[in-house]
Amino acid sequence: MFSYIWHTLFFDPIYNLLIFLINFIPDGNVGFAIIFTVILVKMLLLPVALKSSSTQLQLKKIESELRSIKEKYKNDKQAQSQAIISLYKENNINPFSSVLVVFLQIPFVIALYLSVNKISTSLSNIDTSFIYNFNTIPHTLTTNFLGFEISDKSLFLSILVGVVQFLYMNKVMRKSTNNSNEASKKTPSLKDEFAKNMQFQFRYLMPIMIAVFSYITSTAISLYFLVSGLMSFLQEWIVSRYKNKVGSGVE
Repeated sequence: MFSYIWHTLFFDPIYNLLIFLINFIPDGNVGFAIIFTVILVKMLLLPVALKSSSTQLQLKKIESELRSIKEKYKNDKQAQSQAIISLYKENNINPFSSVLVVFLQIPFVIALYLSVNKISTSLSNIDTSFIYNFNTIPHTLTTNFLGFEISDKSLFLSILVGVVQFLYMNKVMRKSTNNSNEASKKTPSLKDEFAKNMQFQFRYLMPIMIAVFSYITSTAISLYFLVSGLMSFLQEWIVSRYKNKVGSGVE
């Protein structure tokens, strides 16, 4: 059952999109096919990101009411939970939807990564059992992308990946930190300290891990993470503009 869902909804469509682009692009350049595939998948997931943003705006709108409820029922957790649930129902808010839409993106990203990894070296790596009937097996496959051999390692691209990931993580974490500071000016709790430690790890350790992983795998994977990171910046910009437009009357 899981295998059927995985191949029907995630892996096979993205794998075939990559194969189609290799057929469409002159000389079957895998590097350009990877770039266009990442761009198309990221654009496909944009409505998901906007949905998550919409839920966050709704939660922001009732933020003061939530604080009042928590203060009023601070000694009665059961009554507090019931009051919060009632508030969500009154405003037609599903607080878990923003989390669900984030998790929905994960299988697409994994499928994209696996597809890139599967095709990146040579024609012999293409698994015909996953190709749709209307798609065709590429006759030509060019693995040289702007002087970089797709199946080889590239220190330059790996460092570039690390820099892009760091800049993106720094932007996202800075926004999260500002929101936390606005929400509470009190003495930091244990929960706040834990959140700060997690933010530190995401801001500094995650980019390093992604850069190292890019280097020990191949240029194809470095290219995937590089374009994905740049598209994340674009997606963040679009979501920010959407928030400013839709949420202008929320304050």
